[in-house]
Amino acid sequence: MSSLHRIVVLTAVMVAMQVCSSSASGVPQSLSKRWFWDTADLDYNNADDNYECGIAPMVSRNRRDIEQNTTHEAYKLSEGIVDGYRSKEGEYPWQVSVRNLYSRGSSHFCGGALINNDWVVTAAHCLVGPNLRYLSLHHGHRSVFPVRQKHHHMISSCCQIVIESKYNDDTNENDIALVQLSQSVAYQPHISAICLPGTGHDYAGMRGHITGWGRTDENSKDTPRTMRKAEVPIISNSECISRLRRQRIYRAIKDIMLCAGWRNGGADTCQGDSGGPLIVKGVTGKWFLAGVTSFGYGCGHAGYPGVYTRVSEYLPWILKYIS
Repeated sequence: MSSLHRIVVLTAVMVAMQVCSSSASGVPQSLSKRWFWDTADLDYNNADDNYECGIAPMVSRNRRDIEQNTTHEAYKLSEGIVDGYRSKEGEYPWQVSVRNLYSRGSSHFCGGALINNDWVVTAAHCLVGPNLRYLSLHHGHRSVFPVRQKHHHMISSCCQIVIESKYNDDTNENDIALVQLSQSVAYQPHISAICLPGTGHDYAGMRGHITGWGRTDENSKDTPRTMRKAEVPIISNSECISRLRRQRIYRAIKDIMLCAGWRNGGADTCQGDSGGPLIVKGVTGKWFLAGVTSFGYGCGHAGYPGVYTRVSEYLPWILKYIS
């Protein structure tokens, strides 16, 4: 079986362009503060100093609450993303649901991550072909039925899609894209940005969190009503290649990718999670965007980690557009 993108089937149509909005001052809101692993020597404009990147203001948890679900066994006993469990309200305020618009509503097909007031990072394979007029990005969601949520969610249209120019659908290389929103998103306790990582971070040996509304089983078409989360260990690329050697896809693992997954299988992303974030927690307690969900061999299979686009390799490319 060939490698699988973590995407729900999407019909390709022609792309239409729109004019992007600016702030009231005439300065594009994409100049809002950019966030990194280490911001000590950086001085950028921030659209809202009341909100820091990588922090979930609504979620107040002590360390014991965080750590009680950090073992593989805990994830195996819970339901979710694949072997994941339900997220808390406002726990991942940067998570975006990328959707197709229809006359009676919208349907989720990919995930994304808000990186400032105007831009979302997602996977390139999610956006090859969609018409901007029928694309919407939903913020502040926990449930796929947001009308039932306590907190107001936001729906954005997009005015520009930027796909990495060297994206290769055959090899899954450079599977990253940016979406510019038609109007700036106002930060709220349940809607804020994830921090961008710095360069030179390998992440191997760290634990990351994956989130999304993707399938909980690769053989099922059912998707969860509530956003799921799971913890996965990030492994070195050499270990990833070793694990995938039984399949030809091991040759596809490049330095611009990273891998995460339990050796015995279990927690993993699946179809519908494409474009969503793989995040890691820094020493200050902030969360950073380490990877973008890209592809894998099935979902949650023993010996087959999920593969993610390594965001730190694309910082110059990202900053070229958002600044």
